[in-house]
Amino acid sequence: MTGHTGIANSKALEIAGITRDTPDPAGGIIGRDAQGAPNGILEGIPAQTLVRKHIPGFTLDEMRAALADDSARYASCGITTAQGGPAFSPMDAELGHKVTELVLDCAHDGTLTIRTVLFIRANDMSRLAPYPNHVPGTDLSGNGRVTMGAAKLWADGDPRGHTGYFLEPYPFVDPAKGADYRGEFLYTVDELVEKILPIHKAGWQIAIHANGDGGIEIVTQAYERLQQLHPRPNARHLVIHCQYPSYSQLQRLKAAGAYPCFFISPLYHWGEIHAGYVGADRVARFCPCHDADELGLPYNLHTDAPITPVDPLIQVCTAVTRTSRKGTVYGPDQAVTVMSALKAVTIHAAFLKFEEHVKGSLTPGKYADMVLLAENPLKVAPEHIKDIAVLRTYVGGDVVYSRS
Repeated sequence: MTGHTGIANSKALEIAGITRDTPDPAGGIIGRDAQGAPNGILEGIPAQTLVRKHIPGFTLDEMRAALADDSARYASCGITTAQGGPAFSPMDAELGHKVTELVLDCAHDGTLTIRTVLFIRANDMSRLAPYPNHVPGTDLSGNGRVTMGAAKLWADGDPRGHTGYFLEPYPFVDPAKGADYRGEFLYTVDELVEKILPIHKAGWQIAIHANGDGGIEIVTQAYERLQQLHPRPNARHLVIHCQYPSYSQLQRLKAAGAYPCFFISPLYHWGEIHAGYVGADRVARFCPCHDADELGLPYNLHTDAPITPVDPLIQVCTAVTRTSRKGTVYGPDQAVTVMSALKAVTIHAAFLKFEEHVKGSLTPGKYADMVLLAENPLKVAPEHIKDIAVLRTYVGGDVVYSRS
């Protein structure tokens, strides 16, 4: 469900060479039974990678077909630009470059009907070498369909898998992990700075996954250090997901010229599950959009598909109502206005991708990317926003989706 915890059967463990003597990789945990033998649970991306690297990947033809299907699905939800993430940059660097070339090809032959921003998996600078046009917002396709985004890294896991890293222990956790278990982090601040400083100096935008306030603290300190060591105005580095930041962390991100990308959809889909795992008090501050608004800190809202369904109106509705699908309200003081939530999926989303000059608002000179809704989200009951139908989606003035 989260992508941060995997389950492998005995044959997969055998192929991967995982035994009772295999040490936990940095930033990951190999689950073990009472006798110390692997039980098939792999927590964290580093642990899953031990098995993943043996799984045959999709062919380029399969990826092309998936791009066509997903492009149509995103358009049907009213999305005109999708951020492509590390899915377009697999762990294999050579394949990652081939996938990028495929995306560019699909942007020209009509397979890709919406616009895409590519994030590149940034294990190290060598992964970024094939992309000399790394200035964020650079038009890679020549027709505005594919643009360069950020270099993507991870700092922690996900709270639902008990791998999100917190400053205080989880209130309810597997007894085998101990009462002081706070989750998993992939880097110390020093290690993260060492990894991303060359990327920062090279002019890349950096986007780092961090969910718990502990992971966010590591990333915040790292971004502060980058600007101390190599000041770079308007870098617009990002904290991806940023689910449990404190008010002071948001203040410091703003001071460092960095921005939160709130993954608010889980509050609607699994609010009660989050409360059970991390405590209701923490969930009251889940993706604190109101705090960001108060600070004048632009943010976006995203679905992290396929973790949650592709539907920006659910994000808007959740930011406004702070209500789960079971009807529980979490942190009503963090609710925002409908207009603020709409900006988070339009103009602020464009700003965070260095594309506010061509996207995000209906302004002369910008792309004619538009969505026609069946109802006005500013005039319906807030809880109904998620149910508004998308009637038509336009990209560059062309209809890419029309509801029959």
